[in-house]
This record gives sequence, structure tokens and C-alpha cells, in this order.
Amino acid sequence: MSDVAVTLRRRLVEVPDDGEAWLRLAPTGPGARVKLARAVASRQDGAAMLSAAGEAARLLGLREPAARWLRRAIALAPEIPASLVNMSALEGGATYPFRALAIDPANWVATYNLALAWRQLAPMRACDRLRQAIARHPLVTPLRLLLLRLDPLAERKVSLARQALILAPAESDALADLAAGFLTSGDGDRAARVYSRAVAVNPGDLELSSTALLVLSYADTPSRARIAAAHRAFGRRFPPKSAPLRRGRAPSDPIRVGLVSSDYRAHATAFFLPPLLQSRDRAVWRVHLYANVAAPDAATERFRAMADAWTDIRALDDDAAERRIHADGIDILIDLNGHTRGHRLGLFARRPAPVQANWMDYPGSTGLSQVDYAITDRHHSPPGTESDYVETVLRLPHDRFCYEPPASVQPVGPAPAGANGRITFGSFNALYKIGPACIAAWSRILAAMPDSRLCLLGAQAAAPAFRSRFAAHGIDPDRVEALPPGTQAETMARYGEIDLALDSFPYSGGLTTCEALWMGVPVVTFPGERVAGRHSTAHLRTVGLDDLVAPDVDGYVRCAVDLARDPAGLAALRREIRPRMAASPLVDGPAFARNFEALLRRIG
Repeated sequence: MSDVAVTLRRRLVEVPDDGEAWLRLAPTGPGARVKLARAVASRQDGAAMLSAAGEAARLLGLREPAARWLRRAIALAPEIPASLVNMSALEGGATYPFRALAIDPANWVATYNLALAWRQLAPMRACDRLRQAIARHPLVTPLRLLLLRLDPLAERKVSLARQALILAPAESDALADLAAGFLTSGDGDRAARVYSRAVAVNPGDLELSSTALLVLSYADTPSRARIAAAHRAFGRRFPPKSAPLRRGRAPSDPIRVGLVSSDYRAHATAFFLPPLLQSRDRAVWRVHLYANVAAPDAATERFRAMADAWTDIRALDDDAAERRIHADGIDILIDLNGHTRGHRLGLFARRPAPVQANWMDYPGSTGLSQVDYAITDRHHSPPGTESDYVETVLRLPHDRFCYEPPASVQPVGPAPAGANGRITFGSFNALYKIGPACIAAWSRILAAMPDSRLCLLGAQAAAPAFRSRFAAHGIDPDRVEALPPGTQAETMARYGEIDLALDSFPYSGGLTTCEALWMGVPVVTFPGERVAGRHSTAHLRTVGLDDLVAPDVDGYVRCAVDLARDPAGLAALRREIRPRMAASPLVDGPAFARNFEALLRRIG
């Protein structure tokens, strides 16, 4: 017990109705609800007391009494900024922070809450407010950390993180944001090193450790062996747990399969999961979607409609979610996230289902011994790579993905080189997938085709820090064009401006490669040895475009240059790709479903 708690308890022996003593003691031990109720009861008419009680209740997670007491405090004394600030932290929105700042313009907590309220609808306004507050309160680290998360430019993120680390050298959040800045600018190796420092500072933060594993896939240098060892080390943090007994199920009963994901939304999952769900044989299996979606959208509603059962588990902790899965009688539970944002691997570590597997969004192993199987294919995980997984590897016969092309999309247009007289290379992959070695290879391709240009998607591509990477290889940065982000339909239309797509490495394109191919744009790839670099390889080989898969970086450069120097051949290939893809297993939902069901029967 702390010295403060001891002093408070002595005070209450002398004065049992001292409301402030009860209030200050409440967060230090059990019985918080009772103590808070006594504290408020002792000072019914005090706005300051109600405000303080509301703050304590909020910090304890008691939302309902906190809101009630704070509203009473505001009604009694609307001029007290603390009540408004705490109400804004409780309910969000801009109303309460604005009211607090009208009373106290220098209140940095109100500015912080206002920036949180604006982070989605007006991120630049939020950043401007935060910069003003930092100028007034230069030593307040939380303001800098929030600005780090909201500022879109990588070079500013790096600068802000370094400033925050001067104030708080052991601040793991600042280290994580510094790493994010390096990652956004395409420096995966530095990002991975800084994430390791953040984990060392805060080893108990499992989410931080999980993100550090994901970042390894974006770094050029880590070997397969190092990545596998890091995932195994993560998995050892969870105690082994025996699988629950299988439920009694007649041979004719459908298998109950649960799919857990945070990505039932506008995401690549919305193009790769529907073909399976729509073509499933309900006599073989029933699907229960467990959704951990932070911001539901129209795609979320589509997933809900496709499910046999749907449970939103975002508000459930792992224990409650485990109980729900037990109650649902799930036979096979499949994780679709791996170590990506919003995962529930802590739930899988509890072993809520007799059989557990991972599939879909993560390039490799979860690291958890409690996950029995990894569902993949021979392209992503060739024979001999089984040691990369803690799980037992199960391979689908073609691609581990099945792509659903957009329902409405324009026909494949002619190659733009025919009209503008020069080759346009392009990559619409996320910029953090583009490592230094990839930039070096692209620069070789551009140097070999002096009249060509390269189109990248995302405003960050126009930033000086990113364009300077090409200049370091002797390429005029003006030859690198940044296209602004757009809707999915706008992105598909932009493939009409591209003659040849250059796949990124060390992390290759997945959905973007499928979209390019559907629009008739050839994609050249170099797979490397890691799962993260082999998405495009799987898609190209499944479509029968094996010649576009290069054996090494030199072959990658040579393949791209040879295609670019043959405009007639490139134009002919452009006309062939969509029909070949349409006839391939990559878009054959019923065949994919039958193969997936055979796998379910095997393990369930």
C-alpha cells in the first residue's frame, strides 16, 4: 500500500465522512463503486466534488456514473473547465472541448480531446491545433505523441518522434511512432530496429511486440530463420493449453466454423473472402463470423448478410469471447488477422475451439502453439519451408486466395504507350512495402528506359524524403509521379494509365496485383524467400503467367526492361490477361470452396 493510501485511511478513521479522502482512495483498491458513492453522497451540492468523482469514475471505467456526475457538475458550475474536459474524454466529440477552451484557451487536455474528435473528419485541423498547443506547452509529451499519429508526412513523424524522445527517452509510444515514420518512408530495416527498442522498453506490451513482428516482413534484411525465431519467441509468452474436447457431432452434421477478423470492412478481405462464403456448401459447414471491426461500413453489412451467424466481439474481452465461442459449439476456429491491426491472438491463446487455424491476411506463422494449422499454398510456402511455422502447414491446391473482381468495371483499354509514345511503369502498392533494394531495382529499370516514367499511388510518394531515394540512384525525381489516393473504382480506372506494373519487395502486392491483372496490366515480380514477398508469385502462377516471375533481382530488372522494349508484345499480353484470369482458379469461387471444404473435413 502506498504512503498516500495509508495517510488517507488514517484520515478516514478520524473523519469517516471525508468525501475527498474516499474519492482519492477509490482508485487504489477494491470496492471502488462503494467508495465513490460515499464520496459523492457526502458532498451532494459540490460541483467540484461531483467533477472529481466523475473523473475518478471515468478512470475506473465506470462510464454511467461518471457521465451522470459530470453532467450534474456542469449543470451546477458550467464555468469549471475540468468537468467539460472529463466529459469530452468520456463521450468524445468536439462540443465539450470547445466549451472548455472558450473558458481556458490554454487547457492542453481540452486541445488533446478536440484533436481526437477531429482525427477522422478534419485531421489537418487537428494537427494545426496540436502544433499551437505544443508551442504553448513544449514539455507536454502526450500532445507530441498524438500529433505523431495524425501527421501524414513521414519526415515530420520522424522529427516529432525524436523531439518526443528528448523529453521522454524511455517512451515506448514515441519509439513506436518513430519506427512508423521510418516505415512510411520505406525504411523497413530502421523501423524494425526501433520497434525492437520499443519492445525492450515495454516488454509487457503484447500489442507492441506483435506489431514488431509484422514490421519484420517490411524490412529488407531479416532472414526467414530470424523471422521464424521471433514468432516462436512471441508464442512462448502464452502458457500451453490443451484443446477442449470435440463436441459430439453426427457425420451428417455440418462443421461449425468460426472466422475471427477485424477486417470485415472495406479491406482486401472484402475481395478475397466473399467467393468462399457465397459458394460454400451449407450441408458441409456453417460459418460464424466473429467481428472485431473498429469502424463498420457497407462491406461490414455485406459480410453480416453472408454469415450463418454473426457476433460483434469488439466489446468482449478475451475471457468473454472465449465463453461465447464455447457456447456456440465451434468445431474449427480460424484467425484471419495474424499480427495485423485489430487481431485477437490472445483469444486464440486461450484455446476456445478444439481445432484452430490461421489464414488470409498475415504472411506467415502466428507463433502460437495453440494454433494447430496454417492454411497456405505451394507458391506462398513451397516444400521445405515448414520450419517457418509453429503450426502444421496445410496447402490448398492453387492459391490460398480467391479473388472477386468488382461487379462493375470498365473493359480493358489499350496500352497507353501506343498513344503517348513512352512506357509508363506503375506500382499501386502501399509505400511501406517498397524497400531500399526495390528502389534500387526500379532505378535500374528507369535508367535502362530513359523516356519512361513511374507512377506511384499516395501523396507520400511526392514527399522529398521519398523522391530523394531515386535521386540517390541518379534518377530525376520528376520522373516519379505521385497519384492521389482515390476510390476503388478510381484506382481501377487509373490502371488505364499504366503499361507495366512493377511489384514491390520485400513485401509484394496482393489485392493490387489482382486488380492490375484484371485491368490487363502485366505485373513483374521477384518473390524472394519469404511469404510476404510471394503473394504476386502465387497469383501470377495461378493465372498461368509464370514468365513474369523472376528468379532474382537481375532477372526482375531484365524481365521488366525486355517487356518495356516490346510494345507490340506488351499490348498483346494486355488483351490476353483478363480472359486468362477469368478462366483460372484465381477467380473460381465454387472450385475454391470445394477445395476449402475438403480441407475442413480433413481437420474437423
